[in-house]
Amino acid sequence: MIYSDPKVYPPTIHAANILCEMGWTVYLIGVKYPSAPENIFIDTRVKMVYRGSQSTGIQNKLDYFLFIIFLNWFTLTRGIRFLIAYDAMAVLPVYLSTSFTSKKWFYHQHDYFDKGNSFFQRLAVRFEKKISKNAAFTIFPQVQRADIFARENGLCKTPLIVFNGPRKSWAYDNQPINKQIIELRKKFSFLLVYQGGWSKYFGIENLIKAISHVRSDVAVVMMGKELEVGIKEYYLRLSEEQKVKERFLFLDHVPYDLLPSVTRYCDIGIAKLTNDNDKAPLNDRFVIGASNKVTEYIACGLPVITCKSEPNQHFFSQFPVGVMCDVEDPVKFAAAIDELLCNKDRMSAFKITNKEIFLATLNYDDQFKKVCKELEKMYL
Repeated sequence: MIYSDPKVYPPTIHAANILCEMGWTVYLIGVKYPSAPENIFIDTRVKMVYRGSQSTGIQNKLDYFLFIIFLNWFTLTRGIRFLIAYDAMAVLPVYLSTSFTSKKWFYHQHDYFDKGNSFFQRLAVRFEKKISKNAAFTIFPQVQRADIFARENGLCKTPLIVFNGPRKSWAYDNQPINKQIIELRKKFSFLLVYQGGWSKYFGIENLIKAISHVRSDVAVVMMGKELEVGIKEYYLRLSEEQKVKERFLFLDHVPYDLLPSVTRYCDIGIAKLTNDNDKAPLNDRFVIGASNKVTEYIACGLPVITCKSEPNQHFFSQFPVGVMCDVEDPVKFAAAIDELLCNKDRMSAFKITNKEIFLATLNYDDQFKKVCKELEKMYL
């Protein structure tokens, strides 16, 4: 059984689908988020179980207490063999649901909130530190996050590293091109794409400044959502100040299953341009591997451009899927974009090799095999 916030996070759905394909009966349990619709394929065999409906999640003590009772009852009455907690809020309910039985649970961590902003985040972090060591095993999508988590929470076992990203079918998707991209293609020779949240920690302002120095005939497609109030307006003002506003197209929401209709028809994928700023949250400092978007670029055959942070260098040493540059310097950032766009042979090579790397290693089907092997040890 998987506990999660249903339909919000693609790897959660991928895991549910894969387990169903393996023959498991999978219950996906959580709180329904009307504010976060996702058009993502869910196997008809996955049993969706909603416990209430909230705008962003469990919002008060009574909701949380009732959810714990519900999950304990559900686990005992449905013959559940194991549970997967997919976020910090799930750790306590899942732990209590397995404490008095022989059932096991494991923790598939995606977003590591080292402190927590709200009451419930702080509560979740507290229980996460006390209880996570009792999980059969722990999974992280990113190496540095995993190391910090293991050290701070006293884990005996090194967490499994399971990179986030789409399944193999993403590489073969042949969706018709998005209409807005067709119109943009008529105006510009090259398109860059940025997928992901819009935050001051993701260095998007560096991208905007760099575009004013790019010599190539290029536009930027921005897909994502605001993680901070007013950030989009800030980017629009900055692009106007830099005299590149007409070169930016903001697509506020593209359903997950329709992303290839945009990404596949762009030329370069821009990863979140994070740095080693200690003031930034852990999730924003250590992105590569955890970001679905980078793997989606690779699956579509796009070379990736990002910054020279230590985590990025570690990832690129394993998977040479693009180039790193000094994104803090707009002129150098622009030069890296121009150099790549002007080298047709290199662009063509990336298109082939990136898909090969994705199909051989980075697709979620193969990444999740690490989890399946652990389950086989316990149940087969």
